[in-house]
Amino acid sequence: MKRILLTLCLLIASMTYSINAKDFPPASFSHRGLYGLTLYEFIFPLDNMEIRFGCELQLTKNYEISVLLGDEVISSPRTIEISNWHNADYTSKQGTLRLTDFSCNALPLGQTYTLRIKAGSIADLDDVTFANKEISFPLVVPTNLDHYVTQEPHEFYISEDSPKIFTGCNLWIGTEVDPIGSPVVYLQRNGETIGKYPIDIQWQDWNVSSARATFPAVTLDEGAEYTLVLPANSFCSLFREDLTNDELTFVIQEGSSAITEVELTDSDRNLPIYDLTGRRVLNPAKGLYIINGRKTLLR
Repeated sequence: MKRILLTLCLLIASMTYSINAKDFPPASFSHRGLYGLTLYEFIFPLDNMEIRFGCELQLTKNYEISVLLGDEVISSPRTIEISNWHNADYTSKQGTLRLTDFSCNALPLGQTYTLRIKAGSIADLDDVTFANKEISFPLVVPTNLDHYVTQEPHEFYISEDSPKIFTGCNLWIGTEVDPIGSPVVYLQRNGETIGKYPIDIQWQDWNVSSARATFPAVTLDEGAEYTLVLPANSFCSLFREDLTNDELTFVIQEGSSAITEVELTDSDRNLPIYDLTGRRVLNPAKGLYIINGRKTLLR
């Protein structure tokens, strides 16, 4: 009889936990104190993550927090801290879950990971039966930093006179970067290099860097196409040195006679192909691209 009663009590407790378990929608996610991050492109090392909730928290005995690749656990935080806050009359509450000291700090490039907080890992400070359902955040680690360059509006310093004179550029990068060595940029005319110049790459502000170059006055011939080529591995992420740029091409002046219509040959496929924003294209469809520094129409 005692065994039956004990089993019944455990069953009721289990049902109570299951019924009361609810979502704990996080109010915000941050890394190193920077809130409002885009989790879909995670370029940071795994350290000092914070997740805020709209209630005070406690960590349960059976908590499980990990970073997964598919179903495989890649990394877990070795240190988990909770800090709680409430106002004087308890009408406003907040709990912060802080994750640090991960077993694998730098996730390999080019993979999609998931930061998962298993159901029942955290609970309301005043009621352990009010626990979380599974919470997950996607962490997509890119293969390179090209997206952060091509999405920004770039500046090319060209006179309004005729003939036009080109004197410099300011290429904006939508994340914090450091230069690698002493980077240079190549100026090309119809695909042929006519100059090589140093370019100053540096972090400017939160999520903003610039690549600036000054040129001796270059006359832009009418009808010719001029491009800038920034070699691969010119800069890396401020947060991890293995995350760098691929070769990037920027069109300064479109040439009226620079567009050619071609069938893509096997030798052409071995050349880097870019769209008109300078982003590399691995499997080009029909359309207009930059190949070997020249604007090319693929049929």
